[in-house]
Amino acid sequence: MNKQIQSTLRKVNRNMMKSLLELGNLEATVIEEIYTDLEKAIVKSNALLTKPIPIEITQNDSEEAKFNRAFSSFIDKVKAMIKTYYTERFPELPLPKVKIDTGRKYMRIWTDKSCWGFVDRANGNILKPATWKRPAKKHARGNIFDDDQGMSNVGPYGPKYIRG
Repeated sequence: MNKQIQSTLRKVNRNMMKSLLELGNLEATVIEEIYTDLEKAIVKSNALLTKPIPIEITQNDSEEAKFNRAFSSFIDKVKAMIKTYYTERFPELPLPKVKIDTGRKYMRIWTDKSCWGFVDRANGNILKPATWKRPAKKHARGNIFDDDQGMSNVGPYGPKYIRG
């Protein structure tokens, strides 16, 4: 599905369907069918976005190039996860923007108003934030170089708590 179709699907919401019903152009059952079909299409497009993205690492790549490629793939998956979460649970709310600050040791990932987490530039560890500017370094929640790129230990609001 191309980006233009996905963008159009995201813009359609229940209020627009109610407006069509008020105009009297369509019957309620037809509007409900259209809305259901659009919801299914949005879920399918989100599933396409969350499929694994292969990381190609060659022997000639520098450590920085390997990190940048893995980090970019990780961020794409985080954005897709957040998008899916918000479109399914909070369709009326705007999607939070995922932003990245590059520091000397860590990449800070943050959304509109909060720090989502950190990634250690030296080894790719995913860290929970201790404060806005500092990660909790004691326990890594995953690694961007793992097979699942650490996605099993993160959620839409950041790295998960350690249980046990």
